[in-house]
Amino acid sequence: MTEEKRLTVRLPKDLHDKFKAATAGNGKDMTEVVLDFVAGYVSIHALFTVAGDDLPLTHEQYEQALRILQSTLEEEAAEQDYE
Repeated sequence: MTEEKRLTVRLPKDLHDKFKAATAGNGKDMTEVVLDFVAGYVSIHALFTVAGDDLPLTHEQYEQALRILQSTLEEEAAEQDYE
């Protein structure tokens, strides 16, 4: 079994309610969406880590990484639909 850690996030009630409704509307639970976001964020960060140096992302680098991640997710979804 994979070791797990707990993450507590404080959100304004209206944002929480909207997030809960949006995830439920897509047939997902909030934890699943947060895990996907964190994994994506870590992937984006890894794209711009050079030789072990932790470099801050510029806005342009972040936007580029988001486009790469979105493209990858779309390709994976298309492959799953194809199977």
